[in-house]
Formats: sequence, C-alpha cells, structure tokens
Amino acid sequence: MEIIRNIQDKKRALDIMERAFCYSPGMHWMLPVKNQKKLRAFLSFFLQAAMVNRGGWITGNRHGIVLFYRLQNQRVSLPLILKKLRVLLFVMGIRNGLKAAKYKSMVDKIRPSAGWLGWLVATDQDVVGNAAAYEIKQEMFRLADETNEPIFVETTVFRVKQLNERSGYYVYNTMAHPYEDLTVWFMRRDPHTRELD
Repeated sequence: MEIIRNIQDKKRALDIMERAFCYSPGMHWMLPVKNQKKLRAFLSFFLQAAMVNRGGWITGNRHGIVLFYRLQNQRVSLPLILKKLRVLLFVMGIRNGLKAAKYKSMVDKIRPSAGWLGWLVATDQDVVGNAAAYEIKQEMFRLADETNEPIFVETTVFRVKQLNERSGYYVYNTMAHPYEDLTVWFMRRDPHTRELD
C-alpha cells in the first residue's frame, strides 16, 4: 500500500470510490441530487482531505484504496478550505451542508481524538478476489501496531459491521443517524504490539 501522490493514482482512487459508493445510503443523504458528477466531486473532497493528512492510500495492485490517517495529526490547508466551500455551495447545498456539519459534530463527540481513523475503504467492483481488501487490512493493522494505537472506523452497513468484527474490531458506541433510518456503529481495533528483542 502506498500514499497516493500522482494524478493517475488520484483518478484511479476516485474511479474506485465512485463505483463503491454509488448506492451508499450513508453517503447519499448529504447530496440533494443523486448524480455521479456530484458524488465524484464530493468524494474528491474526501480524498483531498485525506491526502492533506497523508492518509490517501492505494494498494500495490491499484485495485483498492483507503482513507486512513492519525486523528491527532489532522491538518488544514487553504486549497482544502476552498474545496470545502465549493462542495458546500455547489455540490451539497447549504441545507445539506448544515446537516452534514451537525452530523460531523455528533460523530466528533463520540470518536476519540487520537489513534488511526479508517475513514473510507473501497475496492474495484470489477475485480474478482480479495487481494486488495486483504492488503488494506494488513497494512492498516501494521501501521497501527507499529505506533501502538487503536484504529477507529464507523459504518451504517450491518454486513460491514459483521466483517469488521470478524477482523478484530468491536463496537464501542452506537448512534441513531439523525437524517436516515440507519444505525451508526462506532468500532475500534486495539493494537497488537510485540515485545522487541
């Protein structure tokens, strides 16, 4: 898994994310119109936010991406602020932007402020097999174990919750989604540290 650095990897990441989240109820409530162009612009903002925090990753085979970074190292940049304003005004709209801000505030009150955040994970829907998903999981665990920090993820999809539990995560909190008939599961995976010789 490598940090996304170039235009080709950024485009590939957006293509993967767009296909993976085109029907996601946890994503679409923030968009007033369900169309691919708005979804792509929205996901582009998420990717840029992760890249500012050195947390936009792509797998070695280029079939998977993860937005994954340390919560305590979050940064802000002028280009990111400008992109956020553009997304608010022209993609989400003011009403949905205010809803998203309220939702983020609710999540931030529950989510710890230190550790690793696994924000979005996506793999190419056209590729058979799970090599990309396996690489993402292994590398996330390795990075968290090396820094002796937990990983935090959230999901509104019951099947994803179950997959995360099989991978070693546990639910530490839940929240009723304020705008959709969904449950938000807050999940954590504690580091597995090894004693050094």
